[in-house]
Amino acid sequence: MRLATICAAGLVVFATCVPTFASIATVDFESAVPGAKVSGDELATVGSLVAKVGSQTGSIVAGGGPAGAGDQYLYSDDGGADPQDRAVEIVFNKPISSILSLDALFQDSGGTDFTIRIPGPGPNIVVFSSNAGGLNPAWFTDVIGGPLVLPFYTTKLIFTDNDTNPVGIDNLKVEYVPEAGSLIAWSVLAGGFFGFVRLRRNARV
Repeated sequence: MRLATICAAGLVVFATCVPTFASIATVDFESAVPGAKVSGDELATVGSLVAKVGSQTGSIVAGGGPAGAGDQYLYSDDGGADPQDRAVEIVFNKPISSILSLDALFQDSGGTDFTIRIPGPGPNIVVFSSNAGGLNPAWFTDVIGGPLVLPFYTTKLIFTDNDTNPVGIDNLKVEYVPEAGSLIAWSVLAGGFFGFVRLRRNARV
């Protein structure tokens, strides 16, 4: 009974440390098939993280990414008549807690040149914006300039400009929350370990 109580306590304490066990993945779109992408099309699988196109679609461009001619990237223009082709959404199978780095392609849009948004309880929430665009589209390496901790976990990221020009993204490095099952397993193991240590210590008294 005492061991069960101690294990339960360990589970609670350990579960509060979820961010410590966050995983990191870089989505670079190199494995995606070039061309227009419709909602639900897979963009990349990195470990247990799967990235797909959301309701605002785009395309995979084969070449011209930040690394040069052979580097693929995600472009917001899907080549169709979609009036929302200035934005592209990525949806994930696991909650994203932070964006660690990102390369972005954009130009001067007569306002905010590039934004990252996440769904909110009302309108989408802008978590990052840049006005660094010039007259011609250009790649900006690590445009966010360091880790961007999101205000809350999200499974959707929206990339857009000022509804004027398409944008491109590549090398999206994110921190995400691993599977709940693995956290519970680690919690039980930790609780059991600390419980065993405590029982051994009490037995020596």
